[in-house]
Amino acid sequence: MNSIKGLLGHGRWAAVLFGVAAVIAGLAAAWRLPFRNGPAPRSEDLVRRINFHFPPSLPNRSVGHTFLVRDVWGHTLHLTRLEPTCVCTRCTLDRSTVAPGGAARLTFVILPSGYAQRKTLGATLMGQVAGRPVQFTYVFFISTTYPINFPAQSGTLSFGRMPLGAPPKTLPPLELTRGKLAMAWTRVTCSTDDPGLHASLRPTGAGRWRLEASYQPKRYLGEVVSHIVFTFWNHGIPLKYHMYRAIRVRVQGPVVISQPALLIGTVRPAATHETQLVLLPRNPASKAPIRLLHIAATSPSEFSFKPGGTAVRRDVEVGFTAKKTPGDDSGLIKILVRYRGRNYAFRVPYLAFVPTNPSKGVPVHERP
Repeated sequence: MNSIKGLLGHGRWAAVLFGVAAVIAGLAAAWRLPFRNGPAPRSEDLVRRINFHFPPSLPNRSVGHTFLVRDVWGHTLHLTRLEPTCVCTRCTLDRSTVAPGGAARLTFVILPSGYAQRKTLGATLMGQVAGRPVQFTYVFFISTTYPINFPAQSGTLSFGRMPLGAPPKTLPPLELTRGKLAMAWTRVTCSTDDPGLHASLRPTGAGRWRLEASYQPKRYLGEVVSHIVFTFWNHGIPLKYHMYRAIRVRVQGPVVISQPALLIGTVRPAATHETQLVLLPRNPASKAPIRLLHIAATSPSEFSFKPGGTAVRRDVEVGFTAKKTPGDDSGLIKILVRYRGRNYAFRVPYLAFVPTNPSKGVPVHERP
């Protein structure tokens, strides 16, 4: 009888030991799949910041980098929205759902503006994991520099006010030096397509040049914006990279315009902005009529023009419908008028900005 009780006692202990072994086996299986059905993620782990320094580059040359978005929370990660801070940033995500332990590839391609500068850009990637919001914040540090250096405080070259037909005005020469950024070029030249602008560039030593520029108003009235184009050569072969330096002059004539430059400002995609341009004789006592011969715009957006006013005062109602894609929108409104038997031309530069909706961002789409 005692032997039977002993066996039963051992059986109870065997059952206990079997239960413990089963628990240990279950934990071992869970350890082999550490990202499956894990614990609820902690709040401090749901917000992440990633800083990245791009190497120095040329203005108007794109730079890019690919990041891995890893799911380390043990639950499926759903990526929903991506918000870049600048329209110069293009983003590509290869998937919007990431399994536990997996990763998505997020690629940024940035096109810096045409100016030498240090700039901080970024983007925010948002999603959900286990029903809780998750956020990745990317901060980019970008430095752009020209192949040649201009003197300090020599941004846009301004000729000030000049009457139409005035003799040429020459700016003080600018001394240029070779930049530190590595670029395979042996010679640099400059040119322009404005018939009133003349620019010359001559070497003054090793890695040094002198830029001389003059302007004579011949054709356009109002705010005239032109560019000097620098072309870089490698042993007789022109490189694809060009550098631009803007010049600005206010040309005065017998006809004046109310807005020499049209600053439209921020306009939402496909929204319409209305303004007015007024053409008047410079002499307020003049009764000679102003005939509007032509008006058109070079623009990716849509413009409408409705002439009105009197024979002496010409009003033009301008309607601007912004393009649908975010970014800078700039161009020229070209106007041709006839006054006292002569034709006069205006080129009115305009500038608008179409933003990305900052409150909603843009949806995440998987790459095909």
